[in-house]
Amino acid sequence: AVKVDFFSISYRQLEKQVADDVNVAMERVCGTLEQESSRLTQTMGETIFELFMSLKILKGFREFLPLKDAKMLALTGFHNWFKSSIHKWLQIVHDRSCDRIRKAVEMDK
Repeated sequence: AVKVDFFSISYRQLEKQVADDVNVAMERVCGTLEQESSRLTQTMGETIFELFMSLKILKGFREFLPLKDAKMLALTGFHNWFKSSIHKWLQIVHDRSCDRIRKAVEMDK
């Protein structure tokens, strides 16, 4: 009756709040890692990767927004928040791949 697009309003608000919270959290995580010269643990790397994938899914819902609402949203460029984690993710994938290959070779013997 009033022709209000509740999805667009809800999505934009949720997306903005999530982006603000995650951006602050990732700045804090990256700052802590740089200050303490500590390394990202495997558990932490996996958790951050899961967060990245969840944000990617959330960002995917923008395809249901009207074009006028989908231009500059808060999650545009969210992948930049995770640049410092990419090396650890690749290391985890490498380690897991090596473990799986070793196990396959052992079972094959």
